[in-house]
Amino acid sequence: MKVGTVFHWKARGLNITSTLQAIKLNQHIAWTGRSFGTRACHTFTYKERKNGTLVIAEESLAGWLPKIMKVLMPHYLEASMDSSLNSLKNKAEEKNKKKK
Repeated sequence: MKVGTVFHWKARGLNITSTLQAIKLNQHIAWTGRSFGTRACHTFTYKERKNGTLVIAEESLAGWLPKIMKVLMPHYLEASMDSSLNSLKNKAEEKNKKKK
């Protein structure tokens, strides 16, 4: 994959069109995305540690839908990020177990 690559995916039933904005193998990935009433920016930075990898995740949402969600579900963004990071952790641990 390279910067400028467009990809399509779903999150909680929403179709999302995203574009890679930055990628540095095993260190950093960033993309922007658009969906129904929402613009998003996501970045993940990976730092090697003695006992694993530290993942620094940043996410921002803009548009009318996130404004409504902030009122109706004030912890949605945090819960979504926690879910994404837990999924990443589980996948990494599964892959690590298979290597052993």
